[in-house]
Amino acid sequence: ATSNRKQLTASIGKALSYAISPALSDEAKTIERFEQLKLFAEQVEGAFTVIPALVYFVNKGDTVALQIEKIIQKFMQDRDPNKVAYSTIAMQKWAEFVKDERPKQLLRLISRLIVMIESGRTVGLQQLIWLAEELLKKQWLTDAQVVTLIEATPNAFNAANYKKIDPSSGEAVSASSVREACVKLATALLGTNPNVSDLLRLLQESEDDALPEVRFSGRKNEH
Repeated sequence: ATSNRKQLTASIGKALSYAISPALSDEAKTIERFEQLKLFAEQVEGAFTVIPALVYFVNKGDTVALQIEKIIQKFMQDRDPNKVAYSTIAMQKWAEFVKDERPKQLLRLISRLIVMIESGRTVGLQQLIWLAEELLKKQWLTDAQVVTLIEATPNAFNAANYKKIDPSSGEAVSASSVREACVKLATALLGTNPNVSDLLRLLQESEDDALPEVRFSGRKNEH
């Protein structure tokens, strides 16, 4: 029964994030609706799938944007990789919405994202790296943040070395995904920093990876 309830909650959250909220008119994006979504995200177990729906309300003023920032940050720092994943989807969607001035709330979240990748955190790391690549390609990152990623990406790739990880651990499950995400980010970083030896070495090493999704991820990113 609990499992069915969680599945239903996740399905409702996805419907709100991908069908209902995107279809709302500006007039329908009321503070009251936002508050209902916020309560659902915070109080219903398994409702993390609704996080992307919140960002459709970011233009309702600084107070709302600050609340959205806090919720995304909370889920991004969670120990559940699914919560991390939906927080990164929400951030990517928020960045897509920005037309002119870049909101300080989102910029703070991006700073937090870079710090988390640099820190060696493993929970949901492939999603964090995926988001960093997306933001890099859309020119959201500062020069200092790019430098941090240049240093952190080879570290994350090496830390996910299959020989260093307990095969029965949760990290073993995501190791190939982390390595694949690192290869894609390294390829993107080399687009503007072509002579970084550690990134070139990462790509070279990835070509001998045991898993094809890692071996070919760099080549896919070149096209």
